[in-house]
Amino acid sequence: MFKNDSFSIFIRLCFSVVGTSIIALGIVFFRLSSLRIDPATAADIGISNTFNWYLGNYQLIFKVILFLTFCIFDRSQFGIGTLINMSLPGYIVGYLTPILSRIIFHTFSKSSILEIIILFVFGMLVY
Repeated sequence: MFKNDSFSIFIRLCFSVVGTSIIALGIVFFRLSSLRIDPATAADIGISNTFNWYLGNYQLIFKVILFLTFCIFDRSQFGIGTLINMSLPGYIVGYLTPILSRIIFHTFSKSSILEIIILFVFGMLVY
């Protein structure tokens, strides 16, 4: 489908960044809806809060360790998309959660079940 020229590599890189950003935005909305998130992200958030680390830094360190471990077995499965998915989501979630929480909690002064469901559905649509 894609050739290996510089333009198609750039397009694939853009798709990977946009897709990863959309997934991270969905995680932010899941966190703000108070209806929980996936177990891996929940563990990352819990461990980073326990050690008082920034979420992006913790996820990057943890995923680099995993990356180095899996490189032993099969390097052909990893590319630039792997590096993007290793690094971006933690930083995007860590950056957007406080910003969007101020906006959402200012807009929704009292968290009713309807507002939580709206945030949850929006998070599912984005995720």
